Amino acid sequence: APGSSNAYIGSVVHGMSERGYDVVELHTAIRENSLRGFHQKEEVKKTSVIQWINSGVYAGHPPGRGAGTADPLSNVVPEYKMRIAFRELLSRHRPDLVHIQNLFGFPIGLVDEIKAFKIPLVLTLQDYTPICPTSHLFIPEGSMCSLSRDNLQCHQCCVRTKTYSQFVAEEFFNSLISRLTVGGGMWKLIAGIRNKMSSFLAQTRLTGKNVNGYQFRFDAMLQLLQSASAVHCLSNLQAARFREATGPINNLKVIPVSPPAVVHPAPVSPSDRRNLLRFCVLNVQQGRNDKGYAYLLSALLSLELRRKDFHVDWYADGVSTECIRFRGGYKLEQLDAIAATTDFSITPSLWLETQAYTGVEMLACGVPLICSTRAGVSEWVVNGTTGILFDPSNPVEFVNLLESLIQDSGKVTAMRDETMRRAAGIKTHTQHLQEIGELYDEVVQVAKS
Repeated sequence: APGSSNAYIGSVVHGMSERGYDVVELHTAIRENSLRGFHQKEEVKKTSVIQWINSGVYAGHPPGRGAGTADPLSNVVPEYKMRIAFRELLSRHRPDLVHIQNLFGFPIGLVDEIKAFKIPLVLTLQDYTPICPTSHLFIPEGSMCSLSRDNLQCHQCCVRTKTYSQFVAEEFFNSLISRLTVGGGMWKLIAGIRNKMSSFLAQTRLTGKNVNGYQFRFDAMLQLLQSASAVHCLSNLQAARFREATGPINNLKVIPVSPPAVVHPAPVSPSDRRNLLRFCVLNVQQGRNDKGYAYLLSALLSLELRRKDFHVDWYADGVSTECIRFRGGYKLEQLDAIAATTDFSITPSLWLETQAYTGVEMLACGVPLICSTRAGVSEWVVNGTTGILFDPSNPVEFVNLLESLIQDSGKVTAMRDETMRRAAGIKTHTQHLQEIGELYDEVVQVAKS
């Protein structure tokens, strides 16, 4: 979908290829397998796509039942097999640098192979995986982590997350269950065995071991960050949180991302408001309370009890009301139409979101943002001019903010006009690819010197 990290990562791969770089892309593949864990695909232009089967097991696997998409008997590839295959790939391609776009779920053992070949390493941090067992600095109960290096409570999240044995057992039984009729006798039997096995494995974890395990993980990740040739953060907010947890990081660079949809920023004139203040919400999916789904829905329902002269187009699944219309997913070609029928886009992030690409997309279309100060994209907003920043810790004030905009049509019009005027100045994705290319060239030159 537009505004997603996957779309961004794919665009960097193909964008760098189009700029003349020889690119070899490696990414996870759940439903394909080979004896060694890798699958070589046909070359497309200069990009060779190579997939590995990711076991899905990493420190701090998020709580919740697995989806059953990975059968441990056929899909979970031991890390030593990955390392052998990866070593052969490095030997064959001899890259000038390796760029890891997402550490979440990445087999860290492969980094040792990169070091053995003395290849410079660039890390892009899409989240907080190196310093957080749940990757989002968002604890299982649903609130932001009060990060403090002197008093890390990360072992509490480790206790609540899955161990390797628990994950493998659950995925094995889930893969069996997925082939059966839901609610049938055999389905109930296997589901019962799965639940008891998972509960037993969960209860065998000891807090002390998780504390020690997390510290071992943290130390290893810190060493990885310090050994990288460049560590790319998406916002100053993200960089500040990393420095708070780890202290100074060598070669940390903040390069804000302009997403693939922002090719030629062009303001989109709004259609007739018809005395309704119109909002849109993009990429805040049902169940993503870290992105503010439940928070925003509660606020909008409270607002709806007060008045009916507003409208929300929410591009996710949900139950629509008189003022809130859930519209499912959206596509790139819909962005202009969305921009034309909204006065504000809302980014209600509760986690310290590293950027929130959809906010940049809307600014490039001339749509102001109502943006949480916990989202990295807040750095793109001129408060009171191209958007309004709010602290999500006070839901009542947030509802009052929305209502104040409904009551002040003049302010809404002025902000929409000013955001449209400034849209042409938004950094394009092409400019961002230029920045990434300059980073690559710098890293390679330093490695050769």
